[in-house]
Amino acid sequence: MRKCQIRTLASNFLLLSALTLGGISVARAEPSAEVQTTIAKQGSLAETVVAYGTLDSKPSDTRSIILQQDGVIEDVLVHAGEAVDKDAPLLQISSTPLAAAQFAQTESSYALARKDLARLKRLKTSGLASNDQLSIAEKTLNDAAAQLRAQRQMGSAQNSTVIKAPFAGVITSIMATPGDMKTSGSVLATIGGRSRLIANLGLEPEDAMKVKKHAKLTLAFPLDDSASISGSLSSIGGMIDPQSRLVTAVASMDDDMSPAPVLGSTMVAHIFLPPVDGVLVPRTAILEDAEGTYLFVNEGGKAQRKNVVIAVETDKFSLIASGITEGDRVITTGNAALDDGVSVHEVGQ
Repeated sequence: MRKCQIRTLASNFLLLSALTLGGISVARAEPSAEVQTTIAKQGSLAETVVAYGTLDSKPSDTRSIILQQDGVIEDVLVHAGEAVDKDAPLLQISSTPLAAAQFAQTESSYALARKDLARLKRLKTSGLASNDQLSIAEKTLNDAAAQLRAQRQMGSAQNSTVIKAPFAGVITSIMATPGDMKTSGSVLATIGGRSRLIANLGLEPEDAMKVKKHAKLTLAFPLDDSASISGSLSSIGGMIDPQSRLVTAVASMDDDMSPAPVLGSTMVAHIFLPPVDGVLVPRTAILEDAEGTYLFVNEGGKAQRKNVVIAVETDKFSLIASGITEGDRVITTGNAALDDGVSVHEVGQ
């Protein structure tokens, strides 16, 4: 048996020698890299601009609490940032001596106008007063009555008045402390509603040039995007904020957030730009080196480098503006160690 094996090996060696001497060479199999590919397809992709901001009340849902008459702040019953219900007591105001004197004077003027009108009516029945006198007296009484109603609505009839919240919301600021003497028209506090909110965003200047008013977006908390809500850009600033170096923008929400979030909460916005057409490939196909951005395609079992220009990228896909065409077999796996012209063979996807 051993002699037979020796004879077989010897015969194979002689045959190989004869083929070589006869001009026939035996080539070794060229190494081939294992890769996975996908077919490049025509498609479209929309770039997303990311911006951060804070929640705030809509300007139409923000109200200033204004003092209607001169008064002294007796007590402040809420704190800045506190959530309050409708008609919740906010401040307690006492009238100043001058305001009390003005109310007493208004009451006296009203009482005097009533007496004067009654007197002229008696004289008119006796023919001792004219119609013009009666008309003037009636106007004087009406004016005095209007002034008295206004004084009472302002709380002048009371020595102490409690100012209440006009609606449920959050006290965003307080400009009063106990003991302050305030004049009529002074702003004592501001309150913002939480039923309809906006997001004040900060855009990078280059991003602000891309987005347009009414662009669609989603808003979510940075650490929890499960409760995202849709909206749109209602305004875009035209200058850079000197402190943040960002361009301000305002996002309006399509629906109310429930439960109502805390005002001032940080939000992340994903703003969608108009879609762009091109050739779609998985992002894993994209490579970069000192010469630029490129990918490999499988052309007849060879890896061929293609320099490409990317129009839009997302987490999963890249939209190629130029460099490849629809139908190319783009190498997506095993491409990192490839060189141009290397033999490749495809394995199961």
